[in-house]
Amino acid sequence: MPLLNIVLSQHAIVIRRKDGHFHTTSPSLSLLLFLIVCAIGGGDSLPLFPTTDLIYTYCDVSTDDYDLCVSSLLACPHNASVVYLEIGKLAFCAAFDNATGTRQQLGKLIRGSSLDPASKRTLRNCGEQYDMAIYRLALADNCIKSKGFEYKYKPVLYSVQFAQDHFTKCEEMLKRKEGLVEPFRQKTEIVRRTAENAHDILSALVV
Repeated sequence: MPLLNIVLSQHAIVIRRKDGHFHTTSPSLSLLLFLIVCAIGGGDSLPLFPTTDLIYTYCDVSTDDYDLCVSSLLACPHNASVVYLEIGKLAFCAAFDNATGTRQQLGKLIRGSSLDPASKRTLRNCGEQYDMAIYRLALADNCIKSKGFEYKYKPVLYSVQFAQDHFTKCEEMLKRKEGLVEPFRQKTEIVRRTAENAHDILSALVV
């Protein structure tokens, strides 16, 4: 069940977060989560929920990077209302879009900068890590876009995890090169964090 360890109380829902701490929702979020639990528990048809409410709920409960989670998911194209499972699509969209956009910026840096050969070599190695990550995400994207995506969250989750590892390797390479295109290094950190958010939200959806 998504959003594990949900406890209904008189005024709110208490949720055991992924980090083990307990979080008490507001009354509006409590109602939304209660409806989600009911939807999971009965019937084949899933109701629609306001997309923004789902974004706020899942970012609040499943990640520790709330502001980036909300802003990146809202930036992806979405309908006003979706079934709760589709929040995973938005989380994945944010990670994939950030990765592909950053890879393009990396290519421009390598081709157009006046960096020394060692620094350019670091950027090329970083680019290789991004290529492997994007390959994994492209495989996951095929699952996301295919029919019955709700049954394919586990392979998507694994692909995001592998991509996250590649993003981390690139970020570590750039950290070892102090002062190397610092704004770009910060961009790679955001890519890793959006991938982490996607992984956390997908983990909350996987049963």
